[in-house]
Amino acid sequence: MLLLYPIMRTGNKVCRAMQVLIDHKVPEDHVILINLFCTPDAAKRIVQTFPNLNVLTSELHYVTPNHFGEKYFGTEHSEY
Repeated sequence: MLLLYPIMRTGNKVCRAMQVLIDHKVPEDHVILINLFCTPDAAKRIVQTFPNLNVLTSELHYVTPNHFGEKYFGTEHSEY
């Protein structure tokens, strides 16, 4: 099963999503978390809380790009 979450700053939402999956009898090692940007703190939390979870991320950095979602989804504020 794929769990997709683009920008992980704290890992709170991913932990909640994983708990829902576990509550519905999905084995932890059957889930692959795919993530674009992740902070080291979030990565540490996810790995410690779910040691059998497979995690793929494109970037591990202390600062997550707040502007990414705005540009990706076209919701950025335009200046006139």
